[in-house]
Amino acid sequence: MAIADGNVGVAFAMVIGAGASTILGACFVFYGKREPNRALLAGSLGASAGVMIYVSFVEIFAMKSFDYFESYGLTPEASQRYATLCFFGGMLFIHVLDKLVHLIANAEQDRPDTSPVEGPSKKAANLGAAPLDEEDPDPALVGTTSGVTTTVDAHDITRGVTPEPLEPKDPSLSQNVPCGNPACFCDLPPELVPEPSSSGLVRAKVAAWDELDDAERRRLNKMGVLTALAIGLHNFPEGLATFVAALADTQTGFVIAVAIALHNLPEGLCIAMPVYYATGSRWKGLMWAAISAVSEPLGGLLGYVVLANAFSDLAYAILFALVAGIMVFISLQEVIPNALQHDPEKKYVTYCCFGGMVVMAASLLCFQI
Repeated sequence: MAIADGNVGVAFAMVIGAGASTILGACFVFYGKREPNRALLAGSLGASAGVMIYVSFVEIFAMKSFDYFESYGLTPEASQRYATLCFFGGMLFIHVLDKLVHLIANAEQDRPDTSPVEGPSKKAANLGAAPLDEEDPDPALVGTTSGVTTTVDAHDITRGVTPEPLEPKDPSLSQNVPCGNPACFCDLPPELVPEPSSSGLVRAKVAAWDELDDAERRRLNKMGVLTALAIGLHNFPEGLATFVAALADTQTGFVIAVAIALHNLPEGLCIAMPVYYATGSRWKGLMWAAISAVSEPLGGLLGYVVLANAFSDLAYAILFALVAGIMVFISLQEVIPNALQHDPEKKYVTYCCFGGMVVMAASLLCFQI
């Protein structure tokens, strides 16, 4: 099969659509005050994992890869042997890439922050920290809620866990300060508002709060950028998988593109949210999500370049087996654990995963009629 036999334009459109879902997920930062539907998110991710696992084993690995190895001239036994080796080679490739990304991210997180900590008069200068967007001038959304610090773990950010507030700090931080200051208690319920204390102690503690807030902003901004880079590298093989599958079979490629798109939605939010908390700009969070999303079409472009220069049956056989291994690894390592984080009682993920497999199986059977 030559590359001209497949619809390159449709394949690229599917890859771009799957990558654009990262940007769509980042758009939810504009609605950050709404509580996400965790059941829907967990079920969607579970169904995506079911689709990707089933189509990888049944369609891409056991049918496409075997068939192309046999078309190349190998015996059925040799075809199965080489397809199996390439399948686990794909899993090894994405595993090494995943470890490399985490090593880079951990090295950056462990690096001591040597930049000086400015006082409150220099807050806006930290890493280009911008004023809040006009549509939401509430400073409590920038790194803090009123009197409440937000602490984010780097591992949680890469797994799709949004920051959660800690318990309020010393109440005297927020007394006798102007409304709108991050240390203000305006938004707190009455039972949490403390008794007044001396103004001198308040001023000292407010200054300490502002210094801590600057450090928190720097940390969150760095974590958001690292998350964007990590997810970008992670999405590169997904773009390759979608392109190769869509080029060989439009229906299969479409199902894979939809499954990967659902997987990318929470990743976009994971990128945008810490950047927004750090800079106060939703658009900067959206920008970094868009930069990360570009890697998906780049993966498809790599598939096109490889197949355009070596469009033999052997190239397709190897790529299909590699793609199957990559998709199974992503499903087991990333999608299912992420889904279970949003479904701790395991009410939805397992059933939705089975449901995704059933839908994928039914679609493959219908295409053969």
